[in-house]
Amino acid sequence: MKRSRPLVAWDAIRPGGSRVGSQRGNLAALGDGQMIAGMTSASVMTIGRLSRRTGVPVKVLREYEDMGLIYTVGRSAGNYRLFDEDALWCVGVVSGLRTLGLTLSEIQELASNYLAHTGEPVGPRLAGVLKVVRARTERRIAELQELLGRLDEFEVAAAAELAGQADFRTQDPRFRRDRL
Repeated sequence: MKRSRPLVAWDAIRPGGSRVGSQRGNLAALGDGQMIAGMTSASVMTIGRLSRRTGVPVKVLREYEDMGLIYTVGRSAGNYRLFDEDALWCVGVVSGLRTLGLTLSEIQELASNYLAHTGEPVGPRLAGVLKVVRARTERRIAELQELLGRLDEFEVAAAAELAGQADFRTQDPRFRRDRL
């Protein structure tokens, strides 16, 4: 299956645009509920609405924001976290990287390097992290293969018991003692 868009579109963030993390300076709610900088209340959403739109639990979104992984527009007068449409992209990137097996710590490191605007492309860093993830995944697959081997051995050794032709209790010392 061919993808029309890359899973992680790092270049979609506009230079000079919003930053990840709690940045109250980009957009703030006035005390009477008016919004600054031409933002409409329809384009700003609470964490609950972001959760409903992305399918990511509120608790997880709070963690992402605390880690600096989601673009935010600040807080409302009632201290609610506020997000715009850019947060949807951030959640999509984080979710995509999570499905590739990256840890939140690895994603946070990539994001902080990306947002530092060092001029260094993020692709090579991501490639290095993907190598680490691949090695970790291959180790886990080897562990699971060993587990499958142990399951196979057990099923052969306990075939009669598993088929109901023998009883596991015959191996229990208390059961054997009580039968004597």
